[in-house]
Amino acid sequence: VSYGESKIGVATLTAAEGQTIFFTDRSVTANNSEVFLNGIRLNHNQFDIQDSSGNPTPEGFRIALNFGANLNDHINIFKYVSGKIGVTTTVAGSGVTNFSGIGTGITNNEVYLNGVRLLADEFNVVGLGNTIQLSSGAFNGDTVTVVGLATTASSVKNEVGDGVKQVFAIDTSSGENVVFIGGVLNPKSEYSIFEPNTYKILDEVFAPGDTVEILEYKNYTRTGVTTITAGLGQT
Repeated sequence: VSYGESKIGVATLTAAEGQTIFFTDRSVTANNSEVFLNGIRLNHNQFDIQDSSGNPTPEGFRIALNFGANLNDHINIFKYVSGKIGVTTTVAGSGVTNFSGIGTGITNNEVYLNGVRLLADEFNVVGLGNTIQLSSGAFNGDTVTVVGLATTASSVKNEVGDGVKQVFAIDTSSGENVVFIGGVLNPKSEYSIFEPNTYKILDEVFAPGDTVEILEYKNYTRTGVTTITAGLGQT
């Protein structure tokens, strides 16, 4: 599955009950890959990269989860064309808001709370990115992960849903686009693209305030962000 110039979709898989081993058609490393389970990003301590004999290896074609998947779980494995600038993962104490960032002047940080991607207004980047400050305190044991990406200034388009609208227009489509609903990665089978900057979300009924994000990446740079706040019953 090709995801354009910034990263490559290596595999989109449906699990059998208890399955732990998933194969990719391109080799991956810990530095250039991301794994999502039912749209939730997994931390790298939740899976291993293995060689053909099942031994841990720096680069391989096998992803081995540290737990068995459930029947019909969706596994998405992404490979970046180049390595991520950096990743920090912190286990929070109760009420903590400040977490280590990448610290290289990055303005496009992806922040995940227990695997769910946070919206831009749910955290602040302090200074040059050495600190990520959540808008509300974490709970004890929460896992906060910051992924740093090379970036230029992103365009942001905010659109309020009207309760009946089915399609969402985005600013740019020259790179790869990824859709998140409420911070959870949405499988490509659950939306359609046409015209070519218009997206239709399939079989989804939103509650007021639900958020759809469509992110574009090109040459490992986020070049566009569309944020839509859904209206009552919007599909």
